[in-house]
Parts: sequence; C-alpha cells; structure tokens
Amino acid sequence: MLEYALHSDSNTLRHVDSVENGLKCNCVCSGCGDRLVAKNNGTSGTRHHFAHDSKDENSNCLMTQLHLVAQHFFLESQPLYLPPASFEYKGQTLSQCEVSTNVRGGNLEVRLDRYIADVLLETELGDIVIEVFVTHENEAEKITYYQQSKIPSIEFDLSAYLNRNIDEALSDLKAKKVPYKWLYEWCREQLIDKHEQFLEREAERIKKKRLRSAKDSARKFIKGNYILLPSLTQEFKCQIDRHTYSEEVTIYSRSEQHVDNVSQVKQTAEYLLLQAIRGDNHIWVAFLLEDCLPADIADLNGSIVIRTPATSENNRATWKWLKYPKLMPKVERSQQNFFQESNNKAKKARTTKDAVRQAKTNSELYLLSKDNLFKRDYSRWSKWMTLNQLFLPSPTRKHPKLPHALNYIRSYPCLWAFDTWHILTLSLLAEIVDRKPKEAKIFYGNLFNELVALTGLNKEFYDIERRIAPHAVDADSKSLVIRSGIIEEALRPYANVGVIYRLDSGFKRIGSLMEAIDLDSYINVNR
Repeated sequence: MLEYALHSDSNTLRHVDSVENGLKCNCVCSGCGDRLVAKNNGTSGTRHHFAHDSKDENSNCLMTQLHLVAQHFFLESQPLYLPPASFEYKGQTLSQCEVSTNVRGGNLEVRLDRYIADVLLETELGDIVIEVFVTHENEAEKITYYQQSKIPSIEFDLSAYLNRNIDEALSDLKAKKVPYKWLYEWCREQLIDKHEQFLEREAERIKKKRLRSAKDSARKFIKGNYILLPSLTQEFKCQIDRHTYSEEVTIYSRSEQHVDNVSQVKQTAEYLLLQAIRGDNHIWVAFLLEDCLPADIADLNGSIVIRTPATSENNRATWKWLKYPKLMPKVERSQQNFFQESNNKAKKARTTKDAVRQAKTNSELYLLSKDNLFKRDYSRWSKWMTLNQLFLPSPTRKHPKLPHALNYIRSYPCLWAFDTWHILTLSLLAEIVDRKPKEAKIFYGNLFNELVALTGLNKEFYDIERRIAPHAVDADSKSLVIRSGIIEEALRPYANVGVIYRLDSGFKRIGSLMEAIDLDSYINVNR
C-alpha cells in the first residue's frame, strides 16, 4: 500500500494526507510513473493510501517508495545520529560510540565518480554518504571506491520492511533499530591516528624498560664476573623406509659460568653487547632491545648468546644460543647417535612382522593349552583365594568356582607371555594393583615385571620383544608384544566392572580388584 508519492509539479515527496483527494493530488508513482489517485477522505475505516490510475501496483512500486522515504528521512534529519563504529587495526578493536552532528545541507542521488550515492550529507563532522539497501546491497566495487577514497559511508538495511507498513520502517529509523554497517567509518582516520600515537608512546615506554632491564643484568654480570649460558636443544629427524624418526636432544643444560672478565663493548638503539673472557676463549653476550636480530650481531665471530626481550608484560626475556662453535662436536655426536638409533629401530621395524606373527602363534598355543594350565594351576589358585579370604570352603562347597568377572571374557590371548592359567594370572594382577594407592595414576608398563615375578615368563618373549619396533606394531597386536599393551588388555575385566578408570598410558584404581572376584560378597568398589 502506497502512502508516499512524488508530486508532479515540485518532484517532492508527499504523504497521502498532505494532498487533495483523487486525481487532484497531482502525484505519480515513483516506481512505475503511473498517475495516482489519493484516497484520503473515506469513512469506511480503510487506511488512507494512493491507488494507481491505470496500472497495477507491484513490488517495485513498494520498493521505490521505501527507498525514497528512507532517503528523505536522512535528508531531513536534524541532528543526524551516527551509530557506533568499530573495526580491527593491528590486532586491536578500535571503536567509537554513537554521536550526533548537525546537518548543514544534503542532496539525493549524488554522482561520485562513476557511482551514485543515495544521500550525501554535509555535516559538522564532514561529508557522509548514506546508502539505503532495500533489495540489493551495494556492490563490492562501489564499497571499495568509498574505502579507497576514504569517503565516510554507511549502509542501512531496510530489506525486512519491504512487505510491512511504511510507518514501521519510519518508526524503527527514528528509534535507531534498523540494521546497518559502516562501509567506511567516519571516525576511522581519527581513531587510527590516536592509536598510532598510543603505539608510539607504548613503544618508547617498552624501549626504556628493556634498556633498563638489560643494563641491570649487564651490571650483575660485570660485577660478578659470570654469565648465563642457556640450555641448547636440537631436534633431529630422518626418514627410513617411509617412517619419520625424530628426537629432541639436550646438548647443553642452562648454567651460570664464572669467567675471568666481563666488559661492556657496545651499546646502540638495537642492543647492548658484552664480552666475557675465560683464558684464551671469549663469548659474546648480546641483550637485544628490539624484536629483530641486528645484522652486526649475527656477523660476530665465535660463540654468541642473546637475550631476546619480553614480548608482553606477562612474559619474561628469553635466553638462547645464536652461535655455538664449541658445542658443535657434541651436536655432531648426538646427531650420529640419533642416526644410529634410528637405523637400529628401522632394522627392528623390518623384523617386527615376523616377531608379531610368532607371538600370535604362541598366543594360539596358549589358548589351546587352557585345560592343561587349568589342571596345573587350579590348586594354586584355590589356595590363593582361600588365603586372601575370597573363598571360604564348606562341606557343600570345597573348591571355588571361577569368578564371573574373569570368566565373562572367554579368552585372553594377551596372557601368553606369562605361561600361567589365565584365571590365576588375572588374580595375581588384582593383588598387585590393590597394593597401589587409590586415585593415583598407575602405569601399565610398571606392572609387567611385578606380575612376571609371580608367574614367570615364556622363554620366547624376550626374543620377540628384542625384534620388534613399537611404532611398527599394528594396534590389534600391541596386546601381544608390547608390555603396556599386554597389561592394559589384561585389566579389561576390571575396567568392565568399574574398579579401575582408564587413562592415557595408565589407569587409576577406584575400588578393590580383589573384591571384584570375591566369591563370598558383592562387589564393593569403595573398599
């Protein structure tokens, strides 16, 4: 429904209640150019509006009305309210709250280069472009032009009001509820200038603080005839058989070294340089005052230690080696050792497949010998259960039945290495774990040797273990040949009943494992 139209004689925007009734209104539709009929004196309760004389009203008519009404709203605003603005600059959000400014003049549809601005207002803050978005946002090229030309410009989004009463749009414009985005903030240059001034002051403050800190440390070194030598670590990498081996090696551990003499050699805006002498040797100590390495420091001969300044108020200055010719022989030896170890691991990786295959064969034989192991070890297990009061013999029940918690899983190929009946092995493991404190992390690998001391070990296990490279063992085989994997799998029944909680490379005991296999009481995980 049209409530605003253009007057034919003055080309001004008129509301339906401000003109004569009928065709005497002398108005046309801004969208299609058709003559309009003002219907503004009816008594039927119908909202006053313009009707087309010879054409049908369409969406373009409504769109153009909304666009024109919004344009005139801003053109006639006094004062003009500019909404908040914010943008990112050098990692910081610069912002400006809402401001009002007096409008000195303005025009609609103003040509700027090859673009047309919806509204151009001359204000006390400078020229400001207002763009009204109803059906099409401003194209990227136009926005780029505003930004490159530094023309303050803002786009108001009225697309949600196209099919609503025009009064809603005007009401929300007055209430400053219409969505907007700054194409180029009116305050951008001022905020950037202000922030740059802050950065300059901050840089000067930091520079003075860095120099003061460097001088304090230098005085201590000079007075005490000592220097700080930082730790030196090297990461070595190599690829063998498409596998990457890596290791971080400590070449030198951080220490304070007493010397014959420490003296200041040079001070510039970029660094403070000391020279320490011990016997026939010298070492350079450079306190950097900037965040980059000066070329003349990098060009020094001999050993060089540098202190890089703190990068923020919450960080500390850091020490590191820049050049270390005296340590290079140790670096080379460490690298050679790494390559040798990597080759040894690669050789093991090549034999891993056969070793795992042998372990699988042994585990199958272990499962086949289940009955023989039962006959051999049941008596020992029965005595263990009785000794630990997990089973009380009676005239009607002389021997313990197998605990459901352990018998629920039908087979345990992971236990082949212990050469002991699986129920006895798992029971002894429960006894070992129950001696550990609750809620403390227990590592799988540490339990292996304790269990072996009680069960013994298959004579082939050490040979198989010697031939494998852990990284080359597939996930399904780790429970057969890797000590931690074996124990982790063996503890699965206790995890199932909730007396242990699994962690990365270990677990926590939260209850009693032995009570989980107690034949004369219910499981009590709080024991």
